[in-house]
Amino acid sequence: MKRKSQINQSKELILQGLLELMQTMEYDEITLTQIAKQAEVSRMTLYRHFNQKEDILLFEAIKISQKILDKVNSSHKLTLKCLLTLKFKSLQEYPYTLILSKHNKLEQLLEITTVHILPSICQKEIIPVSSNTYIQTFFKGGLDAITRDWIENGMIEPYEKIVDQILYILNPFMHQ
Repeated sequence: MKRKSQINQSKELILQGLLELMQTMEYDEITLTQIAKQAEVSRMTLYRHFNQKEDILLFEAIKISQKILDKVNSSHKLTLKCLLTLKFKSLQEYPYTLILSKHNKLEQLLEITTVHILPSICQKEIIPVSSNTYIQTFFKGGLDAITRDWIENGMIEPYEKIVDQILYILNPFMHQ
């Protein structure tokens, strides 16, 4: 247990080091050596936990997704609109979504958010036909494609509009 606590503490120090550097430097100019120095950890410690600086931002995204999952699991009456709103709102509010997209880490970010939301949709039978694996696959693929396009277009449209469009597309499935 102590070892896990030390690992989490090191990761948090590294994350904070990167975030502090990002306040005064452009993200693309920051090196892993600078992050280690700012975090006051050795380069070996940094490399033990993260291969590149985008992985540090993904670590933070996982923490945020866990908070979303906790909200989902504590709610007794979930709707598809609620789950989709949580997903898109968190992506729009996460300050590093566009950086991760720019550095070809979008697929990993989408996987983090989808892994938390799709099982809840299926387990709680929010979509009546969700027990069909083909429909689950279709839903996940469509949701990822819409999310990817929205992010790559700079998330200009409000997340509420995207959620409404997805619900409109899914409307025929909701009444089967």
